[in-house]
Amino acid sequence: MADFVMWYREGGWGMHLVFLMNLFAVAGVPLALLLSIVARATGKMGGVARVAAILGTMLAAAPCCAGIVGYNSSMGKTEAAAEYVDPAKKSMILKIGGEEASHNLNFGVGSALCMLLPAVLAFVIAPSKPPPPEPEY
Repeated sequence: MADFVMWYREGGWGMHLVFLMNLFAVAGVPLALLLSIVARATGKMGGVARVAAILGTMLAAAPCCAGIVGYNSSMGKTEAAAEYVDPAKKSMILKIGGEEASHNLNFGVGSALCMLLPAVLAFVIAPSKPPPPEPEY
């Protein structure tokens, strides 16, 4: 557990962005899944369930996008700092900076993969068209 905290601290501000996107995903994806199940069972609210499933899938992918943004930002800072260093140590600094910057990417992709399965499941469960009208007798 201490390693995760250390990686979180080394990730910089990008990890806060990944964490924020995870909070949105954890709130939105189960809601979309629940709405899709209710819409499938009752035959009502199909359009709302489809929209919620699409938004849930986008929310599930958001931590991955935040991880990419954090990685690019951290690598930009590392490369800018490496310009002023002794050329003999430049490759070592770029390697260590790349390892620390990859924490953003690892956490973002890992958490996005965990949330994409229920989001895609909500997308599959949501009814694609309205139920047929009941016959009148």
